[in-house]
Amino acid sequence: MSILYVDCFSGIAGDMLLAALMDAGLPAEVLNQQFEKLPLSEKITLSTKRVRKGALDANQLVIQILDANQTQRTELGQPSNLAEVHDHEHIHEHDHAEHSHAHDHEHGDHTHTHDHEHGGHSHTHDHEHGGHSHTHDHGHIEHPHTHNHEHAEHSHTHDHEPVHENDQPHEHHHRGLADILAIIEKSELPPKAAQIASQIFIRLAEVEAKVHGETIESVHFHEVGALDSIIDILGVSIGLDYFKIDKVYASALPFSTGTVKTDHGLMPVPAPATLGLIESAHMPLRPAPDAGEMITPTGAAILAVLATFQRPAMRVTKVGVGAGTKDFGWPNILRVIIGDEELEPSQPMVQISCNIDDMNPEFFAPVMEHLFTEGALDVYLTPIQMKKNRPATMISVIAPQALEKNLSEILLRETTSFGVRVEPIHRYEAERTFISLNMDMGTVRVKQKWVNGEFLGSFPEFEDCKRLAAQHGLPVMQVYQKAQLMAERSQD
Repeated sequence: MSILYVDCFSGIAGDMLLAALMDAGLPAEVLNQQFEKLPLSEKITLSTKRVRKGALDANQLVIQILDANQTQRTELGQPSNLAEVHDHEHIHEHDHAEHSHAHDHEHGDHTHTHDHEHGGHSHTHDHEHGGHSHTHDHGHIEHPHTHNHEHAEHSHTHDHEPVHENDQPHEHHHRGLADILAIIEKSELPPKAAQIASQIFIRLAEVEAKVHGETIESVHFHEVGALDSIIDILGVSIGLDYFKIDKVYASALPFSTGTVKTDHGLMPVPAPATLGLIESAHMPLRPAPDAGEMITPTGAAILAVLATFQRPAMRVTKVGVGAGTKDFGWPNILRVIIGDEELEPSQPMVQISCNIDDMNPEFFAPVMEHLFTEGALDVYLTPIQMKKNRPATMISVIAPQALEKNLSEILLRETTSFGVRVEPIHRYEAERTFISLNMDMGTVRVKQKWVNGEFLGSFPEFEDCKRLAAQHGLPVMQVYQKAQLMAERSQD
């Protein structure tokens, strides 16, 4: 099974992840061919450049955009953020003189002043726009926009000093979830890439709606619906399809501090949408050594949908390093490690056993029940012959090594044995996933088995089948077989 491990050493942003995938071997030509299939008025061309981050060499995303007015700009890859207020700084390189500029947006009920630090990288924008020019302090690529415009639920205030060399109209696209899904559906992208991208945007919409107390249908993304986030999310999705990645793993994320100034006072980092995404996937956080936003909503959304937060056993085949644009006291990089997953022994295990030839057999059941209650993974009885040909029973317990003492004491206290044997063991485990089937007679939980990405079968929970069989007057086997067939079809 081909897997990807995302090492979020300095946080994560969509552009950093895409740059790392390109460094690992995802060709810019493949991305550009796929982006030509997008039903957008802008022409997008991706490339990369080598940059220095501390003592390390890394890959940085460069995006060229030719808009409908034939105005071209070149931008460094930026982290993408939801319609939130963040501390981030941006740096954009354009085909015209550098300039700084300010812009004011209105986003519904309140106004935000942005002085953002985004995804652990800093950016400046140099744009040529019709009738006005501006500099953003953001951490992502801005999409074409006009200013003094309304956004759902909140607004931002950006300070820019206009310096323009020509006047080209620069529109701000406000896309809802339906608009974005339509773009993906009409794009003729590889089915897997389209599916992954859709899932990520749906998760973003769900969190955005929750943050602002809206419905998913009414949410219009300011930044997330922007071109930069479409590039980041679709680019990563195309990369996963290109490398034939079956599963994504990720490290813990840096838990930074900081505040954002708004008309309503200070707001904390992580930003509300980012924190909502972290919560939705129960992401592990580790304290960061510095302040500022190091996890962008786009990066968080990608991991929320795709990642399992643990280090896998793997045989490494490719490594890529993506750069953020801000400089910290450490290299601001994100690494991807691609390889083949290998089965590994589970946590340290022990087998505890004892031989019993003088105990009432009725007592075995409560002992087994107590052992399972205290964490034993398996308990089983084996008929044996002891000295003088006495019939006896060997009771065996398999458990994590950490429970060895407690479970041994249960055997000594609750059986007639005067001693127990403990042997260290290890075992290999198939991956298990769990689903709930809503059958016409009720709900059945089903355990599904996987080895190296291969689906090997579905196993309905017996107690659920037994309960439904009793309720409907059916044989347990009939309920079990029906649930198993429904579960198997769900994998087709």
